[in-house]
Amino acid sequence: MGNINVVAIDAYQNKVITEKTLSLFVNGSEPAAVDGDGQQHFTGLKEGVHHLNTESDIFGRLDLELDLAEEAEDGSGIVYIRLQPTIRYPLNRDVQVLWGHTGPGQELHFVFINYKERYMLGNDYLAGENEICIHSFGEAFFEGTLWLLQKSDGGIEEFWVEKAAGVNTYSLRLPLRSSYEKGRCLLRRVYPIVADESGHFFLPVPKEEKDSTEYRYYMPLDKLKIRAGAFGR
Repeated sequence: MGNINVVAIDAYQNKVITEKTLSLFVNGSEPAAVDGDGQQHFTGLKEGVHHLNTESDIFGRLDLELDLAEEAEDGSGIVYIRLQPTIRYPLNRDVQVLWGHTGPGQELHFVFINYKERYMLGNDYLAGENEICIHSFGEAFFEGTLWLLQKSDGGIEEFWVEKAAGVNTYSLRLPLRSSYEKGRCLLRRVYPIVADESGHFFLPVPKEEKDSTEYRYYMPLDKLKIRAGAFGR
């Protein structure tokens, strides 16, 4: 028997969700215990793949398949998940929001562009390494985040940060295929969002990206309509 510990993060505010605004289930069962710091414990799990899903009025639904052996490999057994707000999330009227319509269940990957780059590669990265060095100008709470590295020739590769592994150092969910030189590539946060069953999506611009001058998306899409502006109820 094994355990999985889950930490859910509010992707808009970049903080752990400790309020009772979210329900987590593994194989349809609630956690055996919930800590005050938001960590939720699922115990007595058999070896193999398990289904994690979320339910919330103010956060989008998330469904994941977790392999117990893979999650326990690093010794922590902690899974970090980031949840995007729904239209019911309590936002101020001046918050900038991207919303629109695409295919049902379509996943979109947005990045925000700022003339002052917020992130940079701290050291050269060699293909196949399990850790990466990220320097940031601002808060550095990156557990469960998606990123992209872009070379001067336009080549792009995305990667998931698993957790902090030292000062400015983070372990990767999977190693990158290419090598990257410090100072010779762009490093940016990626914000994934999944459209609902009707194809609608809703993405408040995260607080750490509020000074961005433009946005881009990186997914092959046949139909996509996007509107941007201040949120008003």
